Amino acid sequence: MMIFIAVLTAGIELGIVFGIIASLMMYLWRASRPHIAVVGRVGGSEHFRIIDRHEVLTCTHVLATRIDESLYFANTRFLEDAVLRHVSEDPDLKHVVLICSAINFIDVSALET
Repeated sequence: MMIFIAVLTAGIELGIVFGIIASLMMYLWRASRPHIAVVGRVGGSEHFRIIDRHEVLTCTHVLATRIDESLYFANTRFLEDAVLRHVSEDPDLKHVVLICSAINFIDVSALET
């Protein structure tokens, strides 16, 4: 909608430039915020699902989180902040498990974090 208005008011060339810039900014914003889910075990199975969507079993002293995207320099701070927020909210927490089966790529800065 914004791009349509930009084309109508500023012209086709500036509207296209505005659209490219807006698309790049949206991509960078989404890529810097990976999906992180707190998961629990489904019944007696070995399947883990998101605790907010499914009836799952959790352990009070273990935080199991699943990261669903590649990790690199632009989104490691978001992951670190999310894990630290969960740890600070629960004083009984003793272990953090990162489930990384959905991660395709990890760069050096993400590995260090």
